[in-house]
Amino acid sequence: MTHVSLRQLDVFIQVARAGSLSKAAALLELAPSLISRTIGQIEESWGGALFHRTGRGFVLSEFGIQMLPNAITLLDQSAELNNLARQSLKVPSGVVRLGIIPSLATNVMSMLRADLQSSAPEIRLIVREGLNGHIDEWLTAGSIDMAVINRFSIARNQDEYSLGELETFVVCSPTNRLALSSTVNFAELAGVPLVLPHFQNGLRSVLDYHARKQDISLTVAIEAESISVMKHVAMLGDAVAILPVCSVWEEVKAGKLSIVKITNPAICRQINLASAQPKSMSLATKFILSRLRELIPPLVKQLALH
Repeated sequence: MTHVSLRQLDVFIQVARAGSLSKAAALLELAPSLISRTIGQIEESWGGALFHRTGRGFVLSEFGIQMLPNAITLLDQSAELNNLARQSLKVPSGVVRLGIIPSLATNVMSMLRADLQSSAPEIRLIVREGLNGHIDEWLTAGSIDMAVINRFSIARNQDEYSLGELETFVVCSPTNRLALSSTVNFAELAGVPLVLPHFQNGLRSVLDYHARKQDISLTVAIEAESISVMKHVAMLGDAVAILPVCSVWEEVKAGKLSIVKITNPAICRQINLASAQPKSMSLATKFILSRLRELIPPLVKQLALH
């Protein structure tokens, strides 16, 4: 029997949590073939099947159910041992995994990278950019340690730390009729073709809430999980996106897009800092959390002035 590595245990745990090779591969940023091969190696080493392969995914076998808690415990103990060693040295070092929304990624990473070079060069930062739904999945799965994320007024998580607030605007082509005014009443969006994130996104929830409250219907022409796609569709002229100014500032300055403030009501988004809150948070993770809490609020205030 060959020894199973901690990395292999991590693959086993992620497949068990995701119930799918492809989802686990995306979370671990590995090829599905490598995930499959790793599971096979563990099963060969331990002498039993960990999963039942079905048409709907991977389901833990009785043997897998028995082994999973032990694998999780061993991986947690290894992480705690590594954290203890680093914290004993009183120097923040090691890997920290950050998820961040695209609208703030460039600005935040520019500041944070410069800050780390001078104050904590031993920290290695892994950054994953995504929309809210993806980031929430990464946090739940434990594939990131913390996240800079959007929350809306009817979907705030009280356990998260607020970094500031940004207004949300209609983003459209300069030739779109909505661009003729600096403001647009929310009710005027009825019948306007919209390009929005998937219906499980927080923005969709808050828009649907206000539409029901005002007894109007919103027309979602395209669902997109990419801000670049939303901006491109808005540039075509007919459909409009709903985004913060910082997502489109370069395009607005270049005359490619226009922004129109939404009123009655204004659609505001909280910029929050969330963490996975492991049992024993590393010194490096605590350091990054503290720096983000200091660096981002002034940035959000600056972006809100545009």
